[in-house]
Amino acid sequence: MTKLAASGGNWHALFMPLRLVRLFLPCHFFSFCVLAWLSIGQTLGVDTELESRLIFVQLQGEPASEVAIRLREEAVHPAKIAESTQQRIKRINIQQEAFIALLGQVQGKVEARFSRLANAVKVRLPLDQVDRVRQLDGVFDVKPVVQFYPLTSTSVPFIGSTNVWNRGELSTTGKGVRIGIIDSGIDYTHAMFGGSGNVVDYIKNNPARIESGTFPTKKVVGGYDFAGDAYDGTQTPRPDRDPLDCAQNSHGTHVAGIAAGVGVLTNGIPYIGGYRDVLSMNRFLIGPGVAPEAKLYALKVFGCSGTTGLSVDAMEWAADPDADGDLSDRLDVVNLSLGTTYTYPEFEANAAARLVKLGCVVVRAAGNSGNNFYSLMAMDDREITVANSMDNGIENNSIEVTNPPVVQDFYEAVEGSFTKQLEDSGEITGRVVYVDPPRACEDLKNATAIKDNIAMIDRGVCFFLDKIQRAKEA
Repeated sequence: MTKLAASGGNWHALFMPLRLVRLFLPCHFFSFCVLAWLSIGQTLGVDTELESRLIFVQLQGEPASEVAIRLREEAVHPAKIAESTQQRIKRINIQQEAFIALLGQVQGKVEARFSRLANAVKVRLPLDQVDRVRQLDGVFDVKPVVQFYPLTSTSVPFIGSTNVWNRGELSTTGKGVRIGIIDSGIDYTHAMFGGSGNVVDYIKNNPARIESGTFPTKKVVGGYDFAGDAYDGTQTPRPDRDPLDCAQNSHGTHVAGIAAGVGVLTNGIPYIGGYRDVLSMNRFLIGPGVAPEAKLYALKVFGCSGTTGLSVDAMEWAADPDADGDLSDRLDVVNLSLGTTYTYPEFEANAAARLVKLGCVVVRAAGNSGNNFYSLMAMDDREITVANSMDNGIENNSIEVTNPPVVQDFYEAVEGSFTKQLEDSGEITGRVVYVDPPRACEDLKNATAIKDNIAMIDRGVCFFLDKIQRAKEA
């Protein structure tokens, strides 16, 4: 038996008073799940698909992180490890300068260089030069720059975080922990991060430069804009020092709030109380994040719209925030709400794995598509990968299969716009009958069995409207 029911497709968007950006749906854990379906051409970071591609050119020799990891395992003194990584970075820089001098042969342009988590150069070059770059001296491998885009979902109380804050001797509020949010930036003027929450403060903030006294803050203590607001994944980024989130985006602000927001009271001001006692969520316009006492770093890799190919740039920063070549100050946690459904981002995954080995906890989205088998984003068993949880923060149309027990469950469904809507017709219950022929591109042979039941039809070959019409006529 199967039931079809409409549940409204309801997004509970919350707004701060006088606020421009949409923020903070309640969510499971703090990794928003991010999906991307990209064509093979798109995965290579195109400027214009017919003109150029963006690639990682890996050079021969290990990155500095591998030196640090190996020496740490040998129990070498931290000062000696730092000296060794600094020397390795200097040698990598010399090696990369020699390679860059050859790029004129393939009309290549450097967009970024990496020495901490990879010995590589990010290069944009004409499509017909990709194979030629492999032949240049010192090149070990060439990998595509995979493009990602964000997709948010909805809860801190839902996963029980509030039940473990400061209970007994264990503190789990994030105190002393530094979290890097690799996303679209953070609106550090928002009350969720101790800011004023005043729209005027946001509007007058120039996102291309840091005004005196605006950034960093006590909560968002550092970061960098690798993208620039105009970046959409298809052209050269324009980085700057101010990682302010765009009003048109706000995804990173959303993620950061779930990770470590302090909470906003119903009067619109930041919550400044402690988290030891059980909190009444009725006091909050926006509840606190999972780790409300953690410090945040805004690592902005998205512009105001589009995709990004800058995740490795941000992870490289997280491995060495002060860029002194000593990797012992790497961030404690980074969250990447990024993913690609069908393209395995090998280069990006290897960079994340090295960041983990340095001691940073890497949290990555692992799918946000409900009961689907194809959207797993796990790249490495050392990372924490988080998939979405369907709680009462989101409502979706669904099909409930009640029998046989082996498939009994609710399955997310998309409702066609060319038939009577379920919210108008009400719940439909009946046996599911497989049509014959399965695709219903010809007149159906089992019309009697279908009558007064739910017809199951395979997609493909002919139009949906034709399939439905044949089932209706049967």
